[in-house]
Amino acid sequence: MAADTIRQTVVITEPATLAVTPRDESWRPEVSGQPETGRSWSTSRPQQIMPLAVSARGQEAVDVTMIDAAWLRTRLFPDRREDLAIMVVTPAGQELEMKLPEETATATTDIRIDGERVVPQPRGGGWVAIPCAAGGGRRLVEVRTVAPWGGRLAGLGLPWPLPLAAPVFAEDVVQRRFAWDVAVLADDHLLGVPSRWTSQQAWTWEGLGWRRKALVSTAELAGWIETTLGRNAVGFSAGEWPVRERRSVFAGIGGPGKGTPWVVPTWCIVLTASGLTLLVGLALLATSAWRRPGLLTAMLAAVTLAITALPDLVPLVAQAALPGGLLVGLAAVLRLLTTPAAAGRDRREDGGGTSSLTRTAAPAASLIVASPATAGSTATAARDAS
Repeated sequence: MAADTIRQTVVITEPATLAVTPRDESWRPEVSGQPETGRSWSTSRPQQIMPLAVSARGQEAVDVTMIDAAWLRTRLFPDRREDLAIMVVTPAGQELEMKLPEETATATTDIRIDGERVVPQPRGGGWVAIPCAAGGGRRLVEVRTVAPWGGRLAGLGLPWPLPLAAPVFAEDVVQRRFAWDVAVLADDHLLGVPSRWTSQQAWTWEGLGWRRKALVSTAELAGWIETTLGRNAVGFSAGEWPVRERRSVFAGIGGPGKGTPWVVPTWCIVLTASGLTLLVGLALLATSAWRRPGLLTAMLAAVTLAITALPDLVPLVAQAALPGGLLVGLAAVLRLLTTPAAAGRDRREDGGGTSSLTRTAAPAASLIVASPATAGSTATAARDAS
């Protein structure tokens, strides 16, 4: 392997037994890189190092089939899904064997090689063989499937799992790099993506809140495929999707494998986050037992742990919990305004303004006993007065 650096442009020449690709997403392939002189990678910002992913092909696997780039696209509709696998393949034999995912058993399948439709030959165990002559360099293979998805519950806007599975190849096929592009409806979110997939999203302020947007555009992914192919693709399906859809991009080294994320509507996230916030907030206001230092510390630790484990979801959950937080704040203000007035009214009803140092007691009955002499004098005075 040899590398020459010229103005942040690196030309990598790979031996037959190694596969070398940059790991940093800031390095982009250049169309000017010719296969005989090596592949060119450039970056628009200064870089001190260039991290590389190097995988050994093995001397015995030099002539195996290679998938240099795989762009997987999944688009959801209320009642169906469309999947498109765009792959740059260097075949080693006369046929390319693959196994389509089990989820596409009832799907409509269309397979094309360099823009021309081909008829796959069935093999046992769900495998199919695609005629693909060897020695012709890299070929563009496109597999399009349309299948029902979600059923009635997903059609009603409820959360539903989304199985994502790429075409499976033989064990000796070398898969170098992939990118998975998923587009859901504008009011849905994709949650629970496999951790081995590197997210290509970033949170940006848009309108009245934060929105997660893909960092890699469709044009850049299409350029990556054409650069890897080394020529303009004929019949290439790389059109832009509508802006109203929510798009997510993930990337990785090797094969993508399988994943089952969930498609969750916005109302479900808001209901869960705001409901939990409102429930905990009202409990803290109404019950003194919830305001114990030990319980507050435990809740704070749980929130901190969740933020550390899922930092990418913090803006989404925080915005969803905002209505519940506003209701808790309103309840706290009303409690603060009404509690002193009620306490003063109770004090006035109990005797108004009495100091706590004053002791009140019921008057005791008194009995006056007079002597006989005193009684006589009193009677004489009464007769004289009359």
